[in-house]
Amino acid sequence: MLFGLPWPVFALSLATGLGMTLAVMSVTVTPSAGLQTAPEPWLASVPYGLQFCATMLAAYPLTALFATFGRKPVVLASVVLGVLAGIFSYLGVRSDSFLMLCLGTGSLGVFMAALASLRFAASELVTENNRARALALTNFGGTFAAILGPSLAILAPSLLQMDFRQAVYLMMIVVVLVMSLLVLLTPFGTKPAPTHVQAQSVAGDPQTATSVLFVGTIFLFITFCGATSYGIMSGMMTATGLEMEQVGIADAPRTQLIQFHVLAMFGPSLVTGSILQRLGQRRFLTLGIVLLAAAPLTGLLAPAYWAFAASLIFLGFGWNFLYVGGSAIIAARFQGKDKFRSQGLYDTAASLFSAVATLSAAMILAQLSWNGLMVAAIIMIVVMILFALLSGFGERGSATAYGG
Repeated sequence: MLFGLPWPVFALSLATGLGMTLAVMSVTVTPSAGLQTAPEPWLASVPYGLQFCATMLAAYPLTALFATFGRKPVVLASVVLGVLAGIFSYLGVRSDSFLMLCLGTGSLGVFMAALASLRFAASELVTENNRARALALTNFGGTFAAILGPSLAILAPSLLQMDFRQAVYLMMIVVVLVMSLLVLLTPFGTKPAPTHVQAQSVAGDPQTATSVLFVGTIFLFITFCGATSYGIMSGMMTATGLEMEQVGIADAPRTQLIQFHVLAMFGPSLVTGSILQRLGQRRFLTLGIVLLAAAPLTGLLAPAYWAFAASLIFLGFGWNFLYVGGSAIIAARFQGKDKFRSQGLYDTAASLFSAVATLSAAMILAQLSWNGLMVAAIIMIVVMILFALLSGFGERGSATAYGG
């Protein structure tokens, strides 16, 4: 035990970090690779968008495989797709094949869907009181990705003596193999899920934890918050890479900004669980909405380099509170047969919003410009606020996962 958590939780945190390194490396090169290979500029974000489409389509079916075979065998099997993602993407850039690049990013999307389950695997290794901490620590592993991903992206061309984009995609294969070895050596939880729904009471919540699954306002609102934050984050991050390239910001400064963004995404995870328990569900998600809103508002001040930086940092913080925090709430609320269903639907919704936002990012940039994209993000956040007000979220009598 270390800090009250078993060592496999720390191993899964590191494995998650290695897996997220692929996502960081992908966002570093795929928007520009799409711009290079796309037959039309407005199609530049399609390859990166397909990554999220694949994640969306795979998220819920994977839950059935997890329930049948267990998380570990499925995650290990998905390594094949992670390797193919690097190979196909490399060949796509090398031969200027838009189709091959799309095939590579789609393969990576399925692999990332399997990888996402590691945070829930960590929560199954601990007691109920430590679930939020285990989830937060696993997501904190993403800070490793923020350091390693950009570093590998910058070093890859000189190490492999080839084009920046080609080198990064080949380096991704090495990362996949190292991560798979770590997963292979890490024991997962083996306790079978009960066949009935267990009622659980959570701090200050007299209702059962599963009384609102799928039809309740709380589940829908938490899922909407997580999915919207993921969509805004993906769309803005993709568009930021394209916009910075258009205004003449070089590869190294662009990569550094992505590093700041990913640190903001995962860095707070170490304390996210504690903040959630202290503030309560309502105030915690409200703070997340405020942080997320600061991203497009600051983005309106671009093309100043500092504005891009501030926008991406706020974007990372907002995503962490809404998506990662929402994951902790989902894991705490639902057990038994509803566990895989709730997790699968939550991740599917997040991937759907991400796919739509990423696929449309280049189109919106082409039609409405950078400021138009920022306004679109602000409108989505306003819809989120209206959802909260209309649903009476967090008011007396509504179920909450952590009080508040």
